[in-house]
Amino acid sequence: MAMVNILNTYVPLRASIENKDNGKAKIGCVAFSPKLRHQCVLCVWTQPI
Repeated sequence: MAMVNILNTYVPLRASIENKDNGKAKIGCVAFSPKLRHQCVLCVWTQPI
């Protein structure tokens, strides 16, 4: 799966998950889609890589 497809699939999914930690950003997560039958790890880097 191309990186663009992964991002387009999982970024909106992650954005829909409520953050209950006083507005603090979660740096990473694992999103799972039973429809697609695979997992994707999303990470946010604070510096350019």
